[in-house]
Amino acid sequence: MSLDKTEADDGWTHVKPKSRRRLGKKSPKAVHTVKENQIHVVQTENTRSPEEIAAEYQRIRSDFEGTKAGEELHELMTKNGPEAVTQAVCLGIGTFDPPDGGWETKRRTFIQLIGFLLMVEALEKRDKTKVKCYFQDPVFGEADKTFLSSLGHEVVSSPEGFEKVDGNTLLSGVHLYRPIYAKALEKCLPAVFTGTDLDVWDTVTLGTMDDLAMAKTMEETYSKKKHPQDPMSTAFTNTTIYWRPQSTAPSSSTPEQATEESQTPTDIAETTTENEKS
Repeated sequence: MSLDKTEADDGWTHVKPKSRRRLGKKSPKAVHTVKENQIHVVQTENTRSPEEIAAEYQRIRSDFEGTKAGEELHELMTKNGPEAVTQAVCLGIGTFDPPDGGWETKRRTFIQLIGFLLMVEALEKRDKTKVKCYFQDPVFGEADKTFLSSLGHEVVSSPEGFEKVDGNTLLSGVHLYRPIYAKALEKCLPAVFTGTDLDVWDTVTLGTMDDLAMAKTMEETYSKKKHPQDPMSTAFTNTTIYWRPQSTAPSSSTPEQATEESQTPTDIAETTTENEKS
């Protein structure tokens, strides 16, 4: 598969399959630059109200929950999700009100939010507990923040989201910069991780450091499955869900220690395709 890098209007760089479809022009209101591990983004100037964003969220969620992908996400976490997940961190999901107003861009962001929340809610229902959710993305506008807060979640500033990740965390970061993944995973492997397939990094160069050692440890020791696909978008192209086997305790070991000490993951049948935010 041919891959390309694109600067999306949600302020993050995403890796995507090359497509012949013509895309609309991107607004400069949410731009970024990358130099080594430094990422600069500009906050989105929302034009829609939090109430308008919430109404669209409810409409899209109602449709997605009844899809095969929505049902698979809930079942996956119910049957395989690790115990004692106490919090969830979502990184770089993007704005719900993109400057160009593009429907595809908005749907990707909403679907990624809904997928994240369906996994969290499945664990809450199964374990009869409450999982606190945190969202971090410098591109969030004020309406984005108010909308997420209205759902009962907390929006934090960088690097607070990275610092919250521990062995009892469900971490989601779909189609982000390689340095973002490295930062999020540097101190501890989470209980659950949703992100770009590790083998994608073998075909693209988004960094010059060997900074994915922890991710490689997760690839070798965690159970995994391709993320169920949204039939109407590329929200989860090249995306995999990794989860710590329930018999394995949380660990903040170094990559070398984790490789030596971890148990062999259970075999999980891999279905569905998965992608990157394009």
